[in-house]
Amino acid sequence: GETNAAKAIVQKLTDYYKVKKIYAIDCHFGKKNWVKKIPLLENVSAVPFLMKKVRRDWGKNILFLATDQGGQRRFNLPGFKKKRKNSFQVEVFLRDALAEKIKGKSVCLVDDLIGTGTTLLKIGELVKKYGAKKLLCLAVHSTLAKGAKKIKKKFDKIYLTNTINNPGLSQIDITPLILKAIRKT
Repeated sequence: GETNAAKAIVQKLTDYYKVKKIYAIDCHFGKKNWVKKIPLLENVSAVPFLMKKVRRDWGKNILFLATDQGGQRRFNLPGFKKKRKNSFQVEVFLRDALAEKIKGKSVCLVDDLIGTGTTLLKIGELVKKYGAKKLLCLAVHSTLAKGAKKIKKKFDKIYLTNTINNPGLSQIDITPLILKAIRKT
């Protein structure tokens, strides 16, 4: 669904409107094969930028985990396997070897977006059960402020960019990251 719509929009922008360059911030489709065929599309990831901020605030001994297989692929992180039943129900799984690394650690869950917050809340419970010392969250986009506010209540700290305005939530300005990508071309 989302990927097909994104592909159609990109093709319309490039073929019909003759757009010369498109920048996307941590798009789901960033590493899909069709993207490689469109050299004018650049996926700019805010995740490394946010990870540096987390390390500055909490130290270098942070265990970063992706919330699902897509995040593992996009961000090159170990993480959870997720099976979504619907928008409000998910099942999550973690290999035993990785679960053993959580005890006594500060764990930062990495996701590209927060919608309802269901996935992060479910994984947060599991990480606490495995003995995490601190529970942090790093997300690039928050499409539903209500979901992010639920996360904020249950986690020690949430790191969220300003790609979508979310009043009442602390957001990290990624303008320097976007300017760097634009100037690079």
